[in-house]
Amino acid sequence: MKIETPIQLLYILILFIFICPGKMIAGDAAQDNIPKLQNPITVQYIKKNLRSSQPRLVLNSSIERDLRNKIKIDPVVKNMYAAVKLNAQNIYDKPLLERVVTGRRL
Repeated sequence: MKIETPIQLLYILILFIFICPGKMIAGDAAQDNIPKLQNPITVQYIKKNLRSSQPRLVLNSSIERDLRNKIKIDPVVKNMYAAVKLNAQNIYDKPLLERVVTGRRL
C-alpha cells in the first residue's frame, strides 16, 4: 500500500491507534496465563525448619547430601552447579582489590 496523501496517512494512524490498544490488552491477558514458580523457601518454611540453636544454617548436612545426589543424577542441576563453579573460579582468578592512595594525604 502506497501512501500518497496526508488523509491516507491520517486514516492509517487512526486505525493504528484503535487497533493497538486491543492487542495490548489481549497481550496482558496472555501473560496472566503464565504459571508462576513456587519458591520452596518461604518465611513459614524458614520459621518451621530453621534450628533455634546457633549457627542458623539454611544449608545443613541433610540438604547438602540431597543436593550432592541431585548433582549426580539430574543433568540440569549438574549444569547449574558447573556454571556456579565456573563463575566462582573466574572471580577467584581475578586480582585482589588494592587501595592505592595518591597525594599528600597518605
